[in-house]
Amino acid sequence: MDVMRGLGEYGESTPLGGVENLMLHFTPYSEDWSKLPVIVSGEGCYVTDDRGRSYVDGLAGLFTTQVGHGRAELAEVAATQMKELGFFPNWSFQHPRSLELAEKMAQIAPGDLNSVFFVSSGSEAVETVIKLSRQYHKANGEGGRFKVISRKIAYHGTTMGALSVTGIPSFKAPFEPLLQGFHHVSNTQQDPEGAADAIEEAIEFGPPETVAAVILEPVQNAGGCLVPPPEYWKRVREICDKHGVLLVSDAVICAFGR
Repeated sequence: MDVMRGLGEYGESTPLGGVENLMLHFTPYSEDWSKLPVIVSGEGCYVTDDRGRSYVDGLAGLFTTQVGHGRAELAEVAATQMKELGFFPNWSFQHPRSLELAEKMAQIAPGDLNSVFFVSSGSEAVETVIKLSRQYHKANGEGGRFKVISRKIAYHGTTMGALSVTGIPSFKAPFEPLLQGFHHVSNTQQDPEGAADAIEEAIEFGPPETVAAVILEPVQNAGGCLVPPPEYWKRVREICDKHGVLLVSDAVICAFGR
């Protein structure tokens, strides 16, 4: 962080208004926010701050600009769409772009994953899947299934439900008590050989008729991009099927184009 904040050879920049008004995400209040970089432009995988310093955008914005910054052809398409129709919800209505994208995703996705429900963020996606899993079991006469199992050190978002699924204690502590019915098991780095069995143990302890879903990232980002053992996902699939539990793949970070 000292390198990121240091003035180096670039000197001072002209202060911008709004520093006292903008609340930053995941940034300690002990920081002097006026000294943090102000990113003003980007091209490809690089971004530039208001002092002229360049950075490699290793996170692609926040897993949102995988095709790079400064893509004029994308800006032109976006401008054309905004002139035609700026926004319209999929709430009792449809529009061409949502239909086209849903069809395309169904074609790309494996197996019978062919239904798409659009949301605006990863946290919202996790919140939605918690609700969908509970609704699914209620619709099938198993309304007692409400618990969710995830992994330790896993990040799934910061809204109340998503934060309850998240397995990072320091993220959760300021907002506790969180929602009830969430259990965290060892990840594949903490226990490579027994991580899948730990999920079954948690389901059986549940007991099974109270467990709605298991939520996992294909490759767990928090903790160091944890790639699971080769047979891990196959085993987890078998466990969930055995106990009638839904298996959710939280692929916000490592899905299409990541």
